[in-house]
Amino acid sequence: MQDRRRHPRMSSRVRVWVTCPARTLFVHVHDVSAGGVGLRVPSGFQRGDEVTCLLNGDDVERAAVVAWVEGPAFGLRYRGD
Repeated sequence: MQDRRRHPRMSSRVRVWVTCPARTLFVHVHDVSAGGVGLRVPSGFQRGDEVTCLLNGDDVERAAVVAWVEGPAFGLRYRGD
């Protein structure tokens, strides 16, 4: 997969709630940036799925879209970025 990242990534140990009408996951974040998060977990999500995400300990839900799915990993791009 070609790396087209616009924002630097940082490793993370936080967890995130990812919710869409069909499912909710509470998973560890692999990496995080100003533009989104990378998650390493089988999800069943498809590229383009609309989701909301809430970082553990944060009070603000963010709208996001599944930007990529590759093997047991997927990435979310925050809406408006």
